[in-house]
Amino acid sequence: MKLLAVLWVVFVASFAWGADNRVVSLPALYKVVGVASDDSLNIRRAPNPSADRIASYAPKTPKVEIVAYSDDGTWGQVNAYGEAGWVSMAYLEPVDGAGWETLSNPMFCYGTEPFWDASIDLNGTSEFNEMEAPNPSPLEITWSTPVWGNTEWDMPLNVALLVSASGDEGIAVIRAESCNDGMSDAEYGLSINMFLQSSADGNMPGSQFSGCCTIAP
Repeated sequence: MKLLAVLWVVFVASFAWGADNRVVSLPALYKVVGVASDDSLNIRRAPNPSADRIASYAPKTPKVEIVAYSDDGTWGQVNAYGEAGWVSMAYLEPVDGAGWETLSNPMFCYGTEPFWDASIDLNGTSEFNEMEAPNPSPLEITWSTPVWGNTEWDMPLNVALLVSASGDEGIAVIRAESCNDGMSDAEYGLSINMFLQSSADGNMPGSQFSGCCTIAP
């Protein structure tokens, strides 16, 4: 635990923290607007109207996760069936509510080598699953109140959380940046690095889990 305490102090000291530094940033949730009831919003392979269509959203779809904008800001990047695509921002409006960094809505994260997944929900039950563990079974996770990092010097927005998972303790850092799961052509807007150490074996090396996160419901 001494090592975790030192890491936490160093991390916090490296940035200016506080609620005043929180900003709403991508990824963000949007809703589909202005699409006729008998039509749909096309998801295209590239940010232009002549690109191949790969899927579509129904009218009034309530939550679409935008992870990036095109250079001119008129298209938003989304994920559909394990592939990154683009939708016209002319038919999207932001969903009311706080940005992803407040963690006011559930988030889902996962990674490979080892394969794992975890939910992040400050208002309910969260679970962590390591699929390659000797006896894989869900671990209940408690996430401590997030700490925000500022975005000075064009640094990505970071959120750090203390983690407690069935006797294991550690820290997780979520960063607003492009992330790929290495298993598909999908692109995500959040990366996560989580470090866990058994409280019963404080002097033993811990475990690191890296991956991507989504705020899509």
